[in-house]
Amino acid sequence: MAAPNPKQIARVDAICKNIEIFMRMRAREVFRIKPELGPAVAGLVWRKMFAVRHALLSSVTFGAEIYCTVDVLVSDDEAKKKILMDERRETSLFFQTVSSDDADQGPDGRIHIFDLHSCFARLDPQIGNLCELVIYWAWWDLPDAVDMYVFDQAVQRFEALRTATGAMPENVVQAYRVALGRPAEAKITREDMLACEADKCQRVLDRWAQRCESVQPYRILLGYEPGTDDSANAEDGLLIEIASHLTGIAHLQEQEELDPRAVDYYAERLNVPASAVTRENAVAYEKTQVQRLKGDLYSRISAAGKLHDQAYDYKVRMLDQLRKRLEDLRHSAAA
Repeated sequence: MAAPNPKQIARVDAICKNIEIFMRMRAREVFRIKPELGPAVAGLVWRKMFAVRHALLSSVTFGAEIYCTVDVLVSDDEAKKKILMDERRETSLFFQTVSSDDADQGPDGRIHIFDLHSCFARLDPQIGNLCELVIYWAWWDLPDAVDMYVFDQAVQRFEALRTATGAMPENVVQAYRVALGRPAEAKITREDMLACEADKCQRVLDRWAQRCESVQPYRILLGYEPGTDDSANAEDGLLIEIASHLTGIAHLQEQEELDPRAVDYYAERLNVPASAVTRENAVAYEKTQVQRLKGDLYSRISAAGKLHDQAYDYKVRMLDQLRKRLEDLRHSAAA
């Protein structure tokens, strides 16, 4: 196949950008669970996106015809797209985006490094496992990334048609005749063209909804939003307690002799006779309380935004947003 043209490259750039958005959200999930692996994710995502980009710009053969993979994915040819996305077929895109090529392994007796997983597993088994996970993320999110691109392009064409003035160029009209399956001389109105683009958006929504309904739990992309807990009030209370104990230390250090009420107070807290209470052990008690409260405060601050966040299915929410966009488009055309 000839070198990719600018339009194909632009398509791949847009789709890869969508995949990367999804993958970085999945990376944040890893960081929440195992923060120490967070720094390794960015490099793995970049390497994987390089491989995905190469796969999307590669050629694929159907019969005697050769196509650029990305052109098939964004087309209306559902049969060809199904073949490309079918993991059971040897021609599937799955084998370019996920599976490793054992043919590149070295001879026996040498270290076999032939893909991302085998490379980073030699460095650290944990990173090797993370690498394998990143590889699958790209495959899981590819259909949605493609459909996001298809939807956005249809919206752009819809808006261009809606706001255009004058007669449509004949080549544009002919393109819609083909898309609508009309005869060569059939009359095509602007309303027909708008309906064609709206139908493309609707097909994206139908595919997206089907994937949301059938997705396995481990593939769900989670988003998080702040919960409505009382952690902020609890943190304020801890700060007030710390300030109270620090004030107590200052008073103890200023007094020449301990106040009788203070002696009774510390005798009870230290569980010792009043005669055993000294300025030194009273100050030590207050400092111990300050350190304990500081530890509690640190734990609460560290947990903020992690333990109390509310999780939701990000792609289901995206589906609702896409539906709203299509509804707004249809209203704008009717206005």
